[in-house]
Amino acid sequence: MRTPLTVSDFDRFAKYYDDEHASYTEDLPMWEGFARHVGEDGVLELACGTGRLLVPLARAGALLTGVDVSPAMLAVAREKVSRASQDARVTLVEADMRSYDLGRQFGLVMVGLNSLMHLETRQAQREAIETAARHVRVGGRFVIDIFNPDDGVPDSAQEGQVYLHCLKVRTDQSQLLHFQSLSVDRGEQLVTVTNYYDDVDGDGLVRRHLAPFRLRYLAVGELELLVEQSGLRIEDLYGSYDLEPFRHGSPRIIIVGRRR
Repeated sequence: MRTPLTVSDFDRFAKYYDDEHASYTEDLPMWEGFARHVGEDGVLELACGTGRLLVPLARAGALLTGVDVSPAMLAVAREKVSRASQDARVTLVEADMRSYDLGRQFGLVMVGLNSLMHLETRQAQREAIETAARHVRVGGRFVIDIFNPDDGVPDSAQEGQVYLHCLKVRTDQSQLLHFQSLSVDRGEQLVTVTNYYDDVDGDGLVRRHLAPFRLRYLAVGELELLVEQSGLRIEDLYGSYDLEPFRHGSPRIIIVGRRR
């Protein structure tokens, strides 16, 4: 029987997430475009993590609420928001994205960079989508960004191999080496990712930290159905951050649902 991940599993990533992802901005212009005309209704980001998107969107003028289940991730986000002097524009909430009630609706609800897939069953993903849909105002949008499994699921030859995913040299000349090993359960649509973080200090001493996670990938038709069942109308379907139409082989599935 599969053991579900706990909050502490996500907390393990907080220390290293920005080392690897702080410079990732490929999706930022897209999110800025979606958030540009939301106005006072504000933006809700689910699984906001360390605030990679919250801070630049706040600087661009958006009012945001970020929800995440990990206290450690939110602690990093809170520090970044404060350091950027965006406290008046960003509210952070510790909650499970399957079940929360913020008592209001938003002009844009967003789930970025594969975060929906951290929920490991279709039922959990359905609950998250339905809860998110209840927080979308009339005329508002719900946007989900995940990888396209036709392009992103590793083939069997890659499974079990350990490879270097990222090397980061810090300003103090310490290094972070991030290794990954992947396995795929195609029946359950689950990718198990074992992360090894090797923290190397200036004297060459290595401390290894283990942080596993699982992703349940979705085919485009399955995601469309879940969004439609939540009561939203599918407005657009894109295959890249340049908002190109989705087609076979597209790297991303970016679905836009709209509240009637």
